[in-house]
Amino acid sequence: MPQTWLVVCCHACGKFQVDQEKKVKKWQCKVCGEKQSLQRIYARSHSAKDCRQVVQKYNSARGEVEAEDTERALQQAYAEAEDGYDEDAACAAGDAAGGWLGEDVLQQQLDQQGQLAGTARPGRWLEYAEEGEDEDGSSSLSAETES
Repeated sequence: MPQTWLVVCCHACGKFQVDQEKKVKKWQCKVCGEKQSLQRIYARSHSAKDCRQVVQKYNSARGEVEAEDTERALQQAYAEAEDGYDEDAACAAGDAAGGWLGEDVLQQQLDQQGQLAGTARPGRWLEYAEEGEDEDGSSSLSAETES
């Protein structure tokens, strides 16, 4: 009797995968390691190659949809940043985008707001630079020499 391959989707991470059909109706996600029961079979074949092609198609389609949602949420957050920075709206946009927006995105929004107001923020490195250091990290020591 030939092997039968299944296309299944993980309920935790949402990735489609190929798995061998077994007598036990349980399987483990190869991406996140979550053990779960077999609830829905998206495709079945005697050829693993056919199942892999289906998995690639489903995962790429899902990735495109997620990318569009993320782009839409970020555009909305940037539009609101032009009107004035709203931390709650940025957090909501980050949640809609599938997670935290990150310090870089929030920093860009704050920089845009500062540029709109006509006051640009100094570089982030200046927060960590000691007194007497330039922006490039070189020391500017005074002409004090020991005698």
